[in-house]
Amino acid sequence: MIGIMGYWGRMALGLFVVVGCTSEATHQQPPQDGGLDDASVEGGADAGADTSTDGPATDATSDATGDAADGGECSVSCPQRPNATVDCVNGTCVITSCDVGWDDCNDVLLDGCEVFVAGDTSNCGVCAKVCAGNNGTVACTSGTCLVSTCTSGYADCNSTGDDGCETSLQVPATCGSCNDACASGQLCDASGPTPVCALDCGSQTLCGATCANTQTDAQHCGGCGNACTGPNASHACDSGQCAIASCASGFLSCDGSASTGCETNVLTSSAHCGACGQSCSGTCVGGACNPVVSLSMGPYNACALRHDGQVLCWGLNDEGGIGDGTRLSRAAPTPVPGVTAKSVGVAENVVAACAVDTTGKLWCWGRNQGGAVGDGTLLSPRVSPTAVTSNDPQFATRVFEVVDGFAEGFCALDDQGDVWCWGYSQLGTAGSGVVGEIIPRATRVSGVAGAIALSAAPLHVCALIQGGTVRCWGRGTNGELGDGQSQTSVSPVTVSGLSGIQKIAAGESASCAIDGVGDLYCWGRNSSGAVGDGTTTVRPTPVKSSLTAVQQVGMGRHHVLARTASGAFGWGNNTLGQLLTATPSAQEPTPLAVTGLPAGATDFYGGSGSMCVLHGGAASCWGHDWSGQLGVRDVLVKTLPFPIGGATPLGGLGHIALGGNHSCVALAQEVRCGGLSINGQLVQSVVGDATAVPLAMPLPTSPVRSLTGGTRFSCAVIGADGSREAWCWGLNAAFSLGTTAAGSGPHKVMNLTDPSVVVAGGEFACALVAGVPHCWGANGLGQLGIGATTPSTSLPGPVSGVTDAVAVTAGELHACVLHAGGTVSCWGANGNGQLGIGATGTQTAPVLLSTLTGVKQIAAGGRFTCAIVGASDEVRCWGGNDSGQLGNGNTTNQGFPQPAVLGGAVALSGGGQHTCAVLADGTVRCWGDNGSGQLGNGTRTSSLTPVTVTGLSDATTVSTYRVPIPYGHSTCARRQNGTAVCWGMNSYGRLLGGESILVPTSSPVAFP
Repeated sequence: MIGIMGYWGRMALGLFVVVGCTSEATHQQPPQDGGLDDASVEGGADAGADTSTDGPATDATSDATGDAADGGECSVSCPQRPNATVDCVNGTCVITSCDVGWDDCNDVLLDGCEVFVAGDTSNCGVCAKVCAGNNGTVACTSGTCLVSTCTSGYADCNSTGDDGCETSLQVPATCGSCNDACASGQLCDASGPTPVCALDCGSQTLCGATCANTQTDAQHCGGCGNACTGPNASHACDSGQCAIASCASGFLSCDGSASTGCETNVLTSSAHCGACGQSCSGTCVGGACNPVVSLSMGPYNACALRHDGQVLCWGLNDEGGIGDGTRLSRAAPTPVPGVTAKSVGVAENVVAACAVDTTGKLWCWGRNQGGAVGDGTLLSPRVSPTAVTSNDPQFATRVFEVVDGFAEGFCALDDQGDVWCWGYSQLGTAGSGVVGEIIPRATRVSGVAGAIALSAAPLHVCALIQGGTVRCWGRGTNGELGDGQSQTSVSPVTVSGLSGIQKIAAGESASCAIDGVGDLYCWGRNSSGAVGDGTTTVRPTPVKSSLTAVQQVGMGRHHVLARTASGAFGWGNNTLGQLLTATPSAQEPTPLAVTGLPAGATDFYGGSGSMCVLHGGAASCWGHDWSGQLGVRDVLVKTLPFPIGGATPLGGLGHIALGGNHSCVALAQEVRCGGLSINGQLVQSVVGDATAVPLAMPLPTSPVRSLTGGTRFSCAVIGADGSREAWCWGLNAAFSLGTTAAGSGPHKVMNLTDPSVVVAGGEFACALVAGVPHCWGANGLGQLGIGATTPSTSLPGPVSGVTDAVAVTAGELHACVLHAGGTVSCWGANGNGQLGIGATGTQTAPVLLSTLTGVKQIAAGGRFTCAIVGASDEVRCWGGNDSGQLGNGNTTNQGFPQPAVLGGAVALSGGGQHTCAVLADGTVRCWGDNGSGQLGNGTRTSSLTPVTVTGLSDATTVSTYRVPIPYGHSTCARRQNGTAVCWGMNSYGRLLGGESILVPTSSPVAFP
């Protein structure tokens, strides 16, 4: 019981440890250290005399007050020990008491009462009683455990220091203090400085008084209080990370950081104009780089005016109508140098144009028949802008605001409200008072003082007068002047019954005016229903339209489009699809709703058989394009709007495939095609349309692995490894689409499992499946490789005897495979030796080329084949050589592979009658026929040996089309940056970017 009862109990009992002295023992002195040595304590035989002199009194002395029951004197002298009283009890030295606050906890006499139990937290009050320091700091005071301080969030709620700060203040029972318990359904929220009772959030996180999912809550994203913020943005929280959900109108996040919000105003930023990363070298206005603000269209050419005053023109240019200093016709917008303008107009008959520059001066260019240029001369064309002159001394003092063209001349409005005209005044159109007069200089028109707007038709002109009336002059035999008469007037007359007019537009078959409340009035010839009143009867006075809230109207020669508050409407002649109806028609005399317009369509501008619309700073056109006047790089009728100048060149191209009068490009998960769609090659386009702006093909969204073009069809392999599929679209002649299904597709090719690549020949195709080529389509010359010339088949079948193919290629009527060991086998037509086996007979099953080994790549041309061979990457060719496509310096057909054409080749493609190779340094060499510039060296001279393509040093692959006539005269190359360039024949815009489709290009141009 020693060390348990404590020092208070010991003092009361007086009984302690026995040290082993007896009545028979001799008296001994304590050791010099004041204690008992082992011998004396144990009472052993080796106990010697204690020579110490510092011990206490002898036992004889102490025994006098000892226990009488001892039965005799103690034989030793009991020493005193620290903090203790030592005495002899029953003949033994023991600690009879400890000093106040001390205790003997180890039951060892030697160190006395060694523990200060009055202040030791490990022996507080009694031995081995520990003052627990749980969640705080404790002290032992006068033998009692007391709490000094508690860790934040804990308290000593039982006022007993023995267990420290035993109570958590972060639990519902004691939330914030010992006596505060949370109500049922509440938790204790310890996220703040002081714990408080709050909701039970279950799997969510309690943030203050709110339950939050920190993985999705934008106010507590990733943790309580982590709010997702940033200017011009609505934020979201995605997996605990802040993200931008949407941006305010006109703003985007271009730095990729959610914390900065949608920091970029893409409506004005020159570095991010309209989209992130879309830089603008000019002014960014409304998200468009230097947007188009107005258009003017003639029957053969057109011009556009940009925000910064730049004038661009396109179309026929035989007499300088484009104004670029040349006579080269352009199907794409071309800048007019030397003029910064605020208005531009095109003549309605002659190929000429005029502009008002920013200082108010007049400039004209183009055909000068009848003095249309206005510089005082006749007949001699002007290929660059020429200043308009006048014999009137007031002309030089006037600041002009707007110019517009009639049939063979122009009229302009100045800042004083006067109208000036020049050119051939066939029916008094120039307002000079004389019919048929030639006016080579600007002349003021009498009777139109106070004009505020101007609009010219081919043979009459109208002016809006301040106050809202309208005056017209020129031909009026079919009511064109709107004065109720049917006669020509060489001086202005007032249009009947109009007041409060705000806008005017003159056309050949009708003219229209819009008043202040949006009511539309039209009058005129009306032979195609251009007045829009449901009839084709001449209307010599204005007729109010059934349309309301009209905002703008655009006049073609015989058709009209109007924009209202509720949408767009069109009426009049529609033989060329001007009204955007699904089926062109001769006339539509009643307004029809127009669909298919680009988003944001605003102002309409009419041409002879076409129409254009402004949208978002850009312009799109449709209708007839016989002179390239639509600026969309092709010359067929357009039944859908296409952007002027085509689209921005695509980047990230993976494959390029040229087919017969069409071409396709592959992006990561999309295929786009352009050119002619007479057989549905473009799928999305109306049959018969052509476009140089590539259209997306309706294929499943999936990685594009391979792309190829046939004569009138195209094919692609799409999908991830293990689930790849082949799809084809276009004309299904001889079942070349690999299906019996009707329509142009796209159709999934039947009976193929995970093909890796597909190649198209003339009217057949082959795909590679796990080393085995499978072919389908036409087979009249054994091009399917199945050992027979059976009829065409829609079901792909394996080529006979080939199981180790690593590549396949197809020409017009033959195909070849590259075996895993570097050898080549070919089959099909062989009339020109294109199979490379020496003989020229057709082979319906693969035949090995025994003279060719070490092959790395193969490429079939129309009626020939080439390969990259050996360590030096030599190009060797064989087969038809009528245009020098074998590159060996002559035009003799070759039945066996010929010596190297050149070395260092990394990619190869065979065309109809030419061949191209990419070298290791990124340059491209071509040889063979060059009648359309397909060799790309800036000439149209054929070459029997390789020539270098001009200006190309970063090519990675090259593509040609394989059918010799009439399609195989174009070439494209993919560049290292993922864009492409093309050269050669550009029929129907198939190069998707050529400057003029009327003339082939012999040097690379951007594609598409």
